[in-house]
Amino acid sequence: MLEPRRIYSNIIPDTIENLGNGNWYYNYDIKSEKVELPLQEGETVPKEEIRYNYIQIKLSEKPEYKKCVELLIREFITQAQEFDLINSTNKDILSGVKSSKNITKYKDYLDKVEEIKTKVKNDFTNI
Repeated sequence: MLEPRRIYSNIIPDTIENLGNGNWYYNYDIKSEKVELPLQEGETVPKEEIRYNYIQIKLSEKPEYKKCVELLIREFITQAQEFDLINSTNKDILSGVKSSKNITKYKDYLDKVEEIKTKVKNDFTNI
């Protein structure tokens, strides 16, 4: 699976942002972390700053649950990779293989899809 590109910011983003031109951002999996800033000249105590990171998808219409889930899944796995994974797993299962690298990867993929659906549903419930 792909490792999606995360956006880093020192400003907490809104979950859904209207760009005002018919486009929208949906900011998924917003996480915060304290970061120690490098010492500036004359400073003896390092300063800390809270930074945020998240996965951002751009939509050309107001974000809806189903579309956001679909686009987020594509951030983690391409359609070609998904079909290959499904076909490889089915081949193993039909061949009687009870455990394989493909089956493990497919279970991981299904867990990721479920996680995405749960988090997106929670985001849309809290808006």
